[in-house]
Amino acid sequence: REDFESSGIPFEQHVKHDHNMWKYLWFMVYLSEKDPTEFTGVEQFCQQAVAQQELRWLPIKAAKVLSKITDKYDLYSVYHKLLALQQGLGQAEERLKGEVRRTDGRLRERLAASTRRLRDEAAQLRDQLQRRLNKGPERP
Repeated sequence: REDFESSGIPFEQHVKHDHNMWKYLWFMVYLSEKDPTEFTGVEQFCQQAVAQQELRWLPIKAAKVLSKITDKYDLYSVYHKLLALQQGLGQAEERLKGEVRRTDGRLRERLAASTRRLRDEAAQLRDQLQRRLNKGPERP
């Protein structure tokens, strides 16, 4: 009852239209008069439950109306969770772009420093080679 009332569906309306007790009674009479060899799977299940005086064949705490409402709210919450994830991904993407820019800048600086160092070393080697060539062959 409280599930219906919290969902805005009058319980009396549900009992009168969706789960009318007289329809269940009629179904029990129908099963008792039907040839058991002609039962469908559902009818056989229900007949066995009735014979054992079990209520498992009745939709207790279950209704299509409630499942539709629950499904609607579930879809609504899934939608909002997806939106939140999308926003989170957008923020993560922006952070990654910033990190890539910073890393790119650091790599460019390192590359420029390495290039300057290699140029300096090449110039030193060239100067040493030039001095050796200008000096001429060594005499014993």
